[in-house]
Amino acid sequence: MTRNVLLPLFEDVILLEPVQKFVEEAYRSAREGEWRDLPSVLKKEEEGTGRSKEGTERRKEMERRLEDGKRGRGKRIWFVKGGLQDCEPKFPGRGGEGIGVVDEALSGGGGGFGQEDGEVVYDV
Repeated sequence: MTRNVLLPLFEDVILLEPVQKFVEEAYRSAREGEWRDLPSVLKKEEEGTGRSKEGTERRKEMERRLEDGKRGRGKRIWFVKGGLQDCEPKFPGRGGEGIGVVDEALSGGGGGFGQEDGEVVYDV
């Protein structure tokens, strides 16, 4: 839901998941660049990839992501392990364990995003 529905629509997304294995796998895959709409999770050392057909396609995809990021389409996700019953919407980190934040939004302020006591304001 987060990867395919919410992330393409919004710059900032909070993923709240009670199962440790699921939230850790989502965090891992987002950090490793498996989520299409995260332009700046790309690693500098991967820029030389491009020898094989698969490497060429990966390089083109990386370039597309970087260009999207330069155009202000930055995305950011805060991964929190916890359940909805314990979540305080203004301060989602208080009701669970913050796993981490992936990427940085390129527009707008983000004061407190990903911090336990950082107040969050929602669009949706």
